[in-house]
Amino acid sequence: MLENMRFVMGYPKKTDCCFDPFRDYCKVKVLLIFLIFNFWVSFSYSQSENDTLLPASRLQNIILPNTLGNHPFGIYISRISHNFQKTAAKRPSFTFNYSNGNVWAPYVKAYVPHSETYSNELNQYEWHDKERVYDKSVPAESYFLHADAIYRVYQFKFELPLPKNQELRINARAYSIDEGYAPYSMITSDEFIEWFHSNVAGGEDPFDRRLYGLNQVDVRYSDINGKAFSLYSGDGGLNGLEAAYYIYPQWGFLKKNLVYTNFGTQLGLNTSFVNPTWDWGLMSTIGKSFPFKDRFEFNLSLSLGALRQDFARYNDGYVIASSPWLLSNDLMLSFGMFTKKGGHLLFATTWWRQSPFHAESNFDKIVVTGPRVSPHWHTTLTHMYRVISANNFIFTYSKSFYAISIYLREDFKVDNAPDGQTGIEIKVFIL
Repeated sequence: MLENMRFVMGYPKKTDCCFDPFRDYCKVKVLLIFLIFNFWVSFSYSQSENDTLLPASRLQNIILPNTLGNHPFGIYISRISHNFQKTAAKRPSFTFNYSNGNVWAPYVKAYVPHSETYSNELNQYEWHDKERVYDKSVPAESYFLHADAIYRVYQFKFELPLPKNQELRINARAYSIDEGYAPYSMITSDEFIEWFHSNVAGGEDPFDRRLYGLNQVDVRYSDINGKAFSLYSGDGGLNGLEAAYYIYPQWGFLKKNLVYTNFGTQLGLNTSFVNPTWDWGLMSTIGKSFPFKDRFEFNLSLSLGALRQDFARYNDGYVIASSPWLLSNDLMLSFGMFTKKGGHLLFATTWWRQSPFHAESNFDKIVVTGPRVSPHWHTTLTHMYRVISANNFIFTYSKSFYAISIYLREDFKVDNAPDGQTGIEIKVFIL
C-alpha cells in the first residue's frame, strides 16, 4: 500500500512526463506574455468599440461570490479571485463576504538536509520511506505545521465603475479562528463532518479527528528559519488590502457571437504579522453565453491568473510559500434564468486549481515525518508541493439594487485545508 501512496496522494512519479501548465517556470513566462498581450489588445479595443443592444438575457451580468479557500497560509496572501463578469459595473456597489472553512491538518514535520549528497542518497527510497532511514544527527533545517480550527474570513469590497468599460475594486479582508460550534458552523463543524463520514460516505473517522478531539483550536507553525507562532481561539485581525483594475473590451465580432472577456491587474498589501508583504497579479477571463427561450441561458467561462507573491517585504515575517509565482485557473459553468418578478437566478459550479505554495521540484529534498495514524497523515505538508484544487457550488439571486450569493466549497483531494467551506456574499448597488 505504501508503494502506491505516491499515486494515491496525487504526487507524480519521477518518470511522469505529462503536460501540466503549473510545473515548469517557462509556462509562467508564457502565461504572463498571454496576459500582457490580452491587456494591450483589451485596452485598445475598449476605447473604440460601441455597445451593441442585445436581448436582456444576453446582457445579464454574472455575479459570483469570492470563493477562495480559507487555507491556513493562503489567507495571508493576496490571492486572485477570478472574475466572470461580462461587463463592467454600471453603478457603484458595496459587498460583504463571509465564509467559514474547516481546517484539519495534524502535526507533520519536514527536514531539509544541508548536504546535497546525503539528500541524493535518501532519494533512492520512496518519499514515504525516507523517515525510516533518516539520520536526525545530520545537519538540517526543519519546519512543521499543525492546524486544527474553523477559519473565518470577512471581506468588504467597494466597486467603482470607470469610463469606457473599466472598473476599480478595493477590497479589505480580515479573519478569525475558533472551535466551530453551532449555529455558526452548521455543516463545517467537526461533529457534522464526522457524522457525514460515519453515516453517508468516508467511513468511521477517516482523518482521525476523533483521535485528536473534536472542536479543537490548535494552530502551531515553525518555518524553515526556525521562527514559530501559535494561534488560539478568537485570534485574528486585518490581514490584507487589495486594489484591482478591470477592462471589459466590447469587441463587435465577439459580442455578435455572445463571447465576453475581461482583463485585470491587482495590487495587494498583506498586513498580518505572518506575511507583511506586497503581491501583484494579472488575470484574464473569456466566456461564451448560450441563451434560449429569451429567459434562460448557459454560460461557460475560463479564467487564468498569475500572482507574483512576496515581491516586496516591509517587515519581518514567516516563510509560508517559497514559490514566487502562484498560478491559478477557474473553470465555470452556470445556468441563469429571469423570474417573472424581475429577479435573476443563477446556479453555477466552478473547478478551481492553483499551483503549489512550494516548488514541486523541492519535494525530493525533504524528509516528511509524523504520526502515521491514517493514510492521510502526510497531507498537512505534502499538499504544499502539489497542485491544489477545489469545486464550488454557487447560487445567486439578484435584482436591480442587490444580489445575494451562497456557496459550498469542497476539497475532493482531501488536503483538508480547508475540507468543507461555506460562504455568503451580499452586494448592494448604490444609486
